[in-house]
Amino acid sequence: MRLTGKDRRALEFINVFCEVRGFSPTFEEVGTAIGWESTQTVSHSLHKLRKAGLVEFQDGLPRTLRLTKKARA
Repeated sequence: MRLTGKDRRALEFINVFCEVRGFSPTFEEVGTAIGWESTQTVSHSLHKLRKAGLVEFQDGLPRTLRLTKKARA
């Protein structure tokens, strides 16, 4: 899978957010940080990153978003 610039920025934001705050960002916080205006766009992108094995989260539960070992490699 080829990552877009916004995909890479989302991964970096998730990583830094988790390190600094000690918990996961919400989809809305990711969208705001990256400049995505639609929560549907955020959801689509994060599901694409999950399918690629770069992030993990549980549908319907807040603050479960995290990077996988593959994303940190």
